[in-house]
Amino acid sequence: MKRGEVYLVQLSPAVGAELKDLHPCIVVQSDLIEHELRARTVVVPVTSRAPKRPLPFVIPLSPQEGGLTKESFAQCDQVTRIDKSRAVRRMGQMSQTSMSKINKALALVLEL
Repeated sequence: MKRGEVYLVQLSPAVGAELKDLHPCIVVQSDLIEHELRARTVVVPVTSRAPKRPLPFVIPLSPQEGGLTKESFAQCDQVTRIDKSRAVRRMGQMSQTSMSKINKALALVLEL
């Protein structure tokens, strides 16, 4: 798993307002961390449900980018660590432009 790759991930069981079931997720963990030696990675979940209003931490993503099949939204406020066994399959790779937007949203969410 590399930063910017998109995987279909089983997020259930979930608690409260967390996303559940199968969702694409974007790997945001640094490649400086040896992914192959770690059982977990840090991801941002993606949903096709549009927010009710524009939010600076929800990034719109175009269909076909990263293997997505419809307009989607990266939920940067739900950044989470998952066990890699939750990853069902690799879908694709995000563009540098989208990763830059995700980086800015994560900096906002994490107050970096």
